Amino acid sequence: MTSQPATLTKLEYLDGLRGLAALYVVLFHAILGFRHEPEDVLTKVLLRLFCFGHEAVAVFIVLSGYCLTLSATRGGKRPFQVEFFPFLRRRARRILPPYFVALCGSLLLIALVPALGVGKLTGSIWQDSHPAFSRASLVTHFLLIHNWFPETVHTINGPLWSVATEWQIYLLLPTVFVPVYRRRGALGMIAVAAALGYGALAFWPEWSRTAISWYTVLFAVGSAGALLHVGPQGDTVRRLRRLPWNLIASAFTVLLALCGLGAASIWFRYQPMTDLLVGLCTAAVLIAAAEGSLGGGLPGPLKVLSSRFALGLGRISYSLYLSHLPILALVAATLEGAGVSPWVYRATMGIGGSVASLAVAALLYVSVERHFLNHPASERSR
Repeated sequence: MTSQPATLTKLEYLDGLRGLAALYVVLFHAILGFRHEPEDVLTKVLLRLFCFGHEAVAVFIVLSGYCLTLSATRGGKRPFQVEFFPFLRRRARRILPPYFVALCGSLLLIALVPALGVGKLTGSIWQDSHPAFSRASLVTHFLLIHNWFPETVHTINGPLWSVATEWQIYLLLPTVFVPVYRRRGALGMIAVAAALGYGALAFWPEWSRTAISWYTVLFAVGSAGALLHVGPQGDTVRRLRRLPWNLIASAFTVLLALCGLGAASIWFRYQPMTDLLVGLCTAAVLIAAAEGSLGGGLPGPLKVLSSRFALGLGRISYSLYLSHLPILALVAATLEGAGVSPWVYRATMGIGGSVASLAVAALLYVSVERHFLNHPASERSR
């Protein structure tokens, strides 16, 4: 027997989770991306704690699938359906203007600031930004296909690779994921996403590892997590919703912490699989949070996601993600030759670089991004 889906409305904690993930990516690049010095025990601990920037991007992809599904169903008020061209117009309006502003701003900084040019900041993540002005780099970035090619995936502004990957997954939502879901349900949708993502890894491994093709599965897992609440409520779905999601989410989190911190060499070697674990953990957290929201309150540990600080970060998270790396490179260039100790350098990069990145992100949000928002905070993917 099938009943009406629940209606999810005020989900501010989604912005909080997005904001904290974006800030973690900034700290990841600030602390690990630039100068490398001999490491003492405390430094090794710091580096280990902030070495999971790629995993934070995986969280974004799950959130994207989750939020876009909530948007497509209007939080449970209508069936899961997505019309191709209207959907792409909304996504283009939401994603592309800040992206192109950040892209052009990065190129302008590289052109005007000699310290950010070719051969500068050697040994740092910023080296991958070059050649920024090659024809291949410019064309692929403006077409959002730079993530297909090893020589362009990280040029100009490295984090922009994931925007291209997410944009390409958007094309699959109305053309593949929704039709499969309507015929085969959420498990069928996840299975097809896995066949696409891991099939590409099997047959075209170099391209797949550059494009991160298995993110299709994470997006589908996020969508399925939302559909557990806003899709048709049959007997199987109701049984799934009665599972102890708080306990499942906690167990996943502990497992990931133990594996990531205790077995890093294995963890980073099998990224297509560990990304899937991150995706499942994120989906479990989102399901537990939604159950708490429908029951009248968030689980205790998740209340931090609705704090004023987390929500403020969430509002500017996309702008922060787009703009932070060139700002960190400017801070690093300023510190070059200053003769500061490794700890002072990392503290300045982590604290000063993050503050500067937040300031620029707030400016980008106010001047550009906020004018292109399509939906309330609880329904937007970025």
